Amino acid sequence: MDGNPANGFAAVELDTVKQPYNLDDNHVGLDVNGVRCTHATSLTPFSIQLAPIDTTVNDGFYMVWVNYDGASQRARVRRHGVALLDAPDLSAVLLGKRAYFGFSAFTGVKYQFNCVPMWNMTVERLR
Repeated sequence: MDGNPANGFAAVELDTVKQPYNLDDNHVGLDVNGVRCTHATSLTPFSIQLAPIDTTVNDGFYMVWVNYDGASQRARVRRHGVALLDAPDLSAVLLGKRAYFGFSAFTGVKYQFNCVPMWNMTVERLR
């Protein structure tokens, strides 16, 4: 069930499809225990277009950082030092016995190329 604490996961979404419960079709969101964002920020004010129409001007490749600060217990999504999303305490979800990290993409009925050309994960201390 969407939003059930027993699901035990948190995910950052870079979303290009507007669902009835979404902010818009170009946002970064934090999903906690379900597919509906608990926190979201439109990327349009940051001049970020996740699914550009004219790829000769914008290739749609972006580097983002997802950080979890164990001291402040906050998750942050940044791009080149600019905070895109700042979320509250996720320790109940992230500090269980297991944690899963990965990438997933879904485009609905439209075709879209999704790629993660580089992935780096460093865990210093979560607790």
